[in-house]
Amino acid sequence: MGLLEGKNALIFGLANERSIAWGITQAFKREGANLGISYAGEMLEKRVKPLAARVEAEATKRSSRATEAASLLEPCRTSERSV
Repeated sequence: MGLLEGKNALIFGLANERSIAWGITQAFKREGANLGISYAGEMLEKRVKPLAARVEAEATKRSSRATEAASLLEPCRTSERSV
């Protein structure tokens, strides 16, 4: 049982495997957190999706239950609209 077992975490700033956010993502998942990953823009989406899949695949290998490896990957919408 990890330190973050059953806790939810939302990761911002994941850009590539050299970013601090990547190390945080791996550590949180290793400790059992349920992850949500947000990215800004299509360019980062192309980089972040493979990283999210990688961390989930590693978590699935360690877990007997595939549902423990599930996470959320969503774009960060920062534009403001007038209503």
